[in-house]
Amino acid sequence: PDASIMKWHFLIEGPPDTPYAGGVYWGQLEMLKEYPFEPPLVRFRTPNGRFQVDTWLCRTQLDYHPEGWQPPWTIASLLVALLALFCGDAFTAGMLQPPFTETQRRQLASESLEWNRGVAAFLTAFPSYKVS
Repeated sequence: PDASIMKWHFLIEGPPDTPYAGGVYWGQLEMLKEYPFEPPLVRFRTPNGRFQVDTWLCRTQLDYHPEGWQPPWTIASLLVALLALFCGDAFTAGMLQPPFTETQRRQLASESLEWNRGVAAFLTAFPSYKVS
């Protein structure tokens, strides 16, 4: 975990019946000092074939553009919107253009957990994923 309570790590499991099925996708949220009055920043750390790694995503596509964000919205609702964007076809800043092929995305999904385990920061954030 980060020392700051304003930086969170999250995992999204690839939904069944998608090219991401079986994948474990690590991301980070960073709440700015204006949070909850402005939306957090979002980025993925795990290669996935949809989003650029370590690039902040455009919050407009998440329906959390700073002008439209409402303080009662939760991190959980943001992650649901992120999952919908992840599985959809819309393009926004921070996405790969063009996205990887379905075959490439399935390959990345199958390799995602091992890729994550190769990153010390992942194992610090999610110690239950350490292999004994």
